[in-house]
Amino acid sequence: MGELGRDKPGGSPNGLLVPNREPGPLKKFRFYRPELDGLRFFAFLAVFVCHTSVFASLAKAVLPYSRELAHYVIALNRFGPLGVSLFFSLSSFLITKLLLLEEDATGGQVSVGHFYARRALRIWPVYFLSLLVLQLWVTPFNQPMNSNTLLGFCLFLGNWVMAYLGRLHNCVLILWSISVEEQFYLVWPWLFRLSRSFRVRLFWALIPLAWLVRGAMAHGWAGSQDFRFVTINAMGFACNSFFHLDTFALGALLAVYETPLLSRFGNRRWLIFALLSLVLLSRYFFGAPTSVLASMGQGVVAFSCMLVVVNSFDTRWLAHPLLVWLGRMTYGLYVYHFFALRVVEFAVYQGRFPGPDFLPTVWTSLAVAGLGLAATVGVASLSFYGLEQPVLRLKGRYTKVLSGKAE
Repeated sequence: MGELGRDKPGGSPNGLLVPNREPGPLKKFRFYRPELDGLRFFAFLAVFVCHTSVFASLAKAVLPYSRELAHYVIALNRFGPLGVSLFFSLSSFLITKLLLLEEDATGGQVSVGHFYARRALRIWPVYFLSLLVLQLWVTPFNQPMNSNTLLGFCLFLGNWVMAYLGRLHNCVLILWSISVEEQFYLVWPWLFRLSRSFRVRLFWALIPLAWLVRGAMAHGWAGSQDFRFVTINAMGFACNSFFHLDTFALGALLAVYETPLLSRFGNRRWLIFALLSLVLLSRYFFGAPTSVLASMGQGVVAFSCMLVVVNSFDTRWLAHPLLVWLGRMTYGLYVYHFFALRVVEFAVYQGRFPGPDFLPTVWTSLAVAGLGLAATVGVASLSFYGLEQPVLRLKGRYTKVLSGKAE
């Protein structure tokens, strides 16, 4: 991606890995790629926009002139799930890279307990705060969960709850992807008790396994309406942890083979291929999310997300301070945005929400989306500086390889 502004790294080809001169008996290292913070923000933005009425309003506006163009505009609204896939790819790459570096720094002694402690400090405060607020703050668009649903989300099984029940009438539904990532975190560090060669073979094996799982799920949809985990609706696909195995596997393989993959795929041609693939898949495959083609198309999504991550390495504009700042708050932005956006819509539209019976103009949708984004950034900023940062200072005692921006 040199044509798009990549600086050729003069040091480590695997990102910034430098000694961290912090007091203490153990010399720690820091691995940090600021451009991935910028990319993370754009992944969030894809999710955010799909939860607004912008594309629906735009499609309505162009429909009298071109039905095909309207279909393409609506297809862009399906970029939200693709943003989630990009989150999974980024998370897998970063977690695997940090574990590999810890393995090297400690002579192969990766601490599973310390890994769990770091993840709990990063994920749990915001997650459980949002669960509490969304359970207690009852509104017309946010109904309290029953005890079984609440227990499922408390145990990080929210994705399976939604796969079984479908869409919930509570803004907690956005947390299904956090459950998928927590299940990934539960398993991943144990793989570093295996030999490197066996572990890499396992990463490769997850790719065809994911395709087989999605094929079986699509077959189940066509053949049996009683298999609720598969057939309740598209949620049964997207919220199934096994549906995303190849996304996590390719992110991990990128961490293992970063330098050769960067050399092979790090150019404008592959980036254009990735972006065009995502657009075309949104238009032609994901209109019927339970079809065989759609389930197989997710494999192309996984590969395209890996290509996007590769082509973000050392890209200067993604490391712009504003994007890095927003990217560092992406976890809070993601968790809080759905409720913040619904509050803004409820206030502006006086209790109505965009849908088949009511669609605002494009300009109104854009204005409401902007207000929703501003509200989300405001809430996420308070959370980041008031809750997340103080808690994250505790991570140092469980960390061999530091990540994130040095304060």
